Amino acid sequence: MEGKKKAYWLGVGAVAGFINGLLGTGGGLIVLLGMLRVKEPQAAAHAASTACALLFTLLSVATYTGAGQADAMLLLAVVPGMALGGYLGSRLLGRLPGRVLKILLGASLTVSGAFMILL
Repeated sequence: MEGKKKAYWLGVGAVAGFINGLLGTGGGLIVLLGMLRVKEPQAAAHAASTACALLFTLLSVATYTGAGQADAMLLLAVVPGMALGGYLGSRLLGRLPGRVLKILLGASLTVSGAFMILL
């Protein structure tokens, strides 16, 4: 990988990690947008950003629970549903056109943003 590409991905990773660590979410979205910017296929970008989000999540969980900022019992209660949903979503990912994925992502971010403002 050439130097310019390495610097780009290092920057994307640093921003994604910072946002995820600060907000507890969003790192995968930064990676997704970084991949789409360089014209990666939509489904491949979603899959790779989800894989990256796993690393962000594990690091954040360790940090937050270690600092006493996360309820470990709540995490354990949520994990089975997330595992099932993640599996089903990943099975569906490869079957949806890129345009549909963009619309679904945009809609979910809009609804999530509205809830964050209202709650």
